Amino acid sequence: MDEFPRLLGGDFARLSASVRKAELSLFRSQIPGLVRTRMNEQSLRSSTKRTLKNRELAAIGQMSTPIAHELNQPQQDARDEWPYTAELLLNARLGAAFKNTH
Repeated sequence: MDEFPRLLGGDFARLSASVRKAELSLFRSQIPGLVRTRMNEQSLRSSTKRTLKNRELAAIGQMSTPIAHELNQPQQDARDEWPYTAELLLNARLGAAFKNTH
């Protein structure tokens, strides 16, 4: 096996250099594709993270909507009923005042 390179002499060295050059050329031609693939993978990971975060926030929003509604509902009921309550109180005071004068 050791004799083969020696038998070829300079031809083996040239052949070996030519093969290395071809391998390097092939590798260099593949680099842009590898870089694009890597960038696409990173972009996909980033998009996936953003999508998951948006879904989480949407779920939190959906869960908090009924809670916020329940918390705000008594205030709304009080606001809706206030005019009637004020009228009843005013009528009760006027009625009591009228009774006290007669």
